[in-house]
Amino acid sequence: MKKILISILSLITIFNFANAYENDQEFIEALDWMHENNLTQYYTPSGFMPENELTREQAAHFFVNFAMQVKGMEAEGDMPEYQDSDQFDETLAESINLAYQMDLMSGSDGNFMAKNNITRAEFFTVAVRMLEGEQDQNVDPWWENYFQKAMELELTQETNAWEQDRNISRYEAALILSRASDDVDYEEADHRVLEIEGYDRTFEPDEIEIEEGDTVEFEFTNTGGTHDFYIPELDEGTGMLEEGETDSVVVTFEEAGEYEFICTVGNHAEEGMTGVINVISEEDEYVQHQVDEVAHGFNQAWGIDFLPDGDILITEKGGNLVHVQIDGYETTNIANTPEVDSGGQGGLLDIAVHPNFPDQNWIYLTYSAANDEGTSTYLARAQLNLEDNELYDMEELFVADPHVDSQQHYGSRVNFDNDGYVYMTIGDRGDKTFDETHNSQDTQNHLGTTIRLSQDGSIPQDNPFVGDDDILDEIYSYGHRNSQGMTIHPETGDIWQSEHGEQDGDEINIIHEGGNYGWPLATYGCTYGMGTEIGTYPEDNPDTVNPIYYWECGSGGFPPAGMTFISTDTFPQWQGDLFLGNLAGTYLGHFEVDGENVSESEPLLADRGDRIRDVGENLTNGYIYVLVDDSDAPLLRITPSE
Repeated sequence: MKKILISILSLITIFNFANAYENDQEFIEALDWMHENNLTQYYTPSGFMPENELTREQAAHFFVNFAMQVKGMEAEGDMPEYQDSDQFDETLAESINLAYQMDLMSGSDGNFMAKNNITRAEFFTVAVRMLEGEQDQNVDPWWENYFQKAMELELTQETNAWEQDRNISRYEAALILSRASDDVDYEEADHRVLEIEGYDRTFEPDEIEIEEGDTVEFEFTNTGGTHDFYIPELDEGTGMLEEGETDSVVVTFEEAGEYEFICTVGNHAEEGMTGVINVISEEDEYVQHQVDEVAHGFNQAWGIDFLPDGDILITEKGGNLVHVQIDGYETTNIANTPEVDSGGQGGLLDIAVHPNFPDQNWIYLTYSAANDEGTSTYLARAQLNLEDNELYDMEELFVADPHVDSQQHYGSRVNFDNDGYVYMTIGDRGDKTFDETHNSQDTQNHLGTTIRLSQDGSIPQDNPFVGDDDILDEIYSYGHRNSQGMTIHPETGDIWQSEHGEQDGDEINIIHEGGNYGWPLATYGCTYGMGTEIGTYPEDNPDTVNPIYYWECGSGGFPPAGMTFISTDTFPQWQGDLFLGNLAGTYLGHFEVDGENVSESEPLLADRGDRIRDVGENLTNGYIYVLVDDSDAPLLRITPSE
């Protein structure tokens, strides 16, 4: 029988304020209260901030300023309201309004912060000072010394190990560092953090891997505070242990899967630090694979498809079509591609090879192009001459109506179903009218839709809305925001899509004939910057199709790109799994699929930091090829390890 040792130290008692500044007692009591109520880097009242559209730093500042009035209240109980001006600091309220104006609320892309490499906490104090007369949005002179200290201590927008190691919020860290400004030596600035004896932020181990059928003894030692160890799914665990106590529990894991365990803090039965027990069967063991850069020099590669002999065709956003030979990976540009508008998110986008190639020598291209009214999403086909490296007999098959003065949300994936019909996604073009008049709900245009065409661009007479004067005949589904991934399930033939949400709200959908996918009336996303809910949740709207997998507002999202199923036995453990490019998250998402049940598995390529634009399986060898959204980028190949 295996034995796993787990230990934990209380987060409530790790901060020892006994030797803190006597002249700062109110602030000390406020921080005490914050920790007692789990307002820290990892434990935050779940409802207070989103309901009031606050960042952690704003919430922390709020509680610090009013700790004397509120510290006796429960963390999820009768909290002061952000909107109640009688209980709110006026200067702080003004700075929050300024943060709204500068798009710096929770979940924003933080252009100002990223440009200056500062945290929200740093900006927050900058904003307050701006209200006091220092209006320079680029550099606040008072912060010059602070920036240097922040860089040295890794307290920056992307490197925040310093505060994570101490389990404090960025706001608390900003206050500590601000005390180190001017002539105060940092090492003497704040003993509350620098002098912690026996400190341990987490418990070990936080992830456990065992095999199906194993019987395991978990021995849990509480090294500080009051805790227990509990596996909710199995209803197994220890009793509540006082500091220094040890207990054990024996568990047999009959089935493979992920089992969460919780080490609760104090008497908070539903709160605490969580970990995962991965129970694996033999076929679930880690798939050994290797990643190679097989070709180089691609500039914003966007779409990939394969010829029957295994050769590869890749589009580049700027307008190039590249032929990559499978034997040696030599690259050649193909001439006579269509003229494109490559501004913003536009350009030469997706590609699909005719399913009967080379008997029917067509390739299909989607792209953005302009006229006097704006830009739109186009579909064309041309015949491919590989001897002369050129396209010929170009035919424009479809143009989305209307053209729009916008260079975003073109959608633009194209694919064939098992019956040879052509499917193409079209984005909502960035429409921000979040009501029933939105482009995606207006079925007299093509925006926010999936269209279905015959191979020559004609409209199939069995399309779901043929004969309906209220809906355009090409439309197969509508209510989409911006679907940038589409693939065909190798067994069911169903059409699967990945769709960008507004802020979070990203989705994986199975496309049903005639379906309304809800945007923006039904979504899990929220508004950029403000974090305000948009519409209703999909399950609360009976007139829309629910996603089969989604990332709700506040989750961090999964900005999705191209996708593919694994259908060959080159990777037998991955057969039937879905791979989906993640752009901002910079990894290749891996999802296990059982019917319409989807679960996220261990990602690939997470150590590279690449924005993943598209992914495809080459059926001639079963290898996985990945496109990177960057200039002078490589073509990646994933193969089984030798």
